Amino acid sequence: MMNQNVKEAIEISMRDKRELDLKESISKLEGLPSLSSNDDRETFLSMIGSMIHDLRMEFLNTFNNDVPIKGLTEVPKNSLSSLFEIWRIQNDIDREFKERFDSEVQKIWIHKFQ
Repeated sequence: MMNQNVKEAIEISMRDKRELDLKESISKLEGLPSLSSNDDRETFLSMIGSMIHDLRMEFLNTFNNDVPIKGLTEVPKNSLSSLFEIWRIQNDIDREFKERFDSEVQKIWIHKFQ
C-alpha cells in the first residue's frame, strides 16, 4: 500500500500537468478560425471538426513532461499495488480532464460556429 502523503503528492502533480495541457489545448481551440461569409459552411465545419478531433487526440495522448511528478521516487519500483494505484489516479484524472476538454470544445463551438 502506498503512503497517503505520497499518493496525494502524485495526484496533485498529475493534476497540475493536466491543467497545463488543458490550458494549452484551450488556447489552440480558441485560435481556430471562425466561419466567414465567404466560406462554404459544410466544408468549413468539416475542416474544423477534423482540427478539433486532432486537438482532442493530441490532448488525450499528451502528458506535459515539463512538470515533474512529485512523490514517484517514494514508490517502490516493483510494487504492483503501487503501480495500480498510480494507474488508477492517472485514469481518474484523465477522465475528468477529458470531460473538461469536451465541455470547452462545446462552448467554443457554440460561440464561434453557430
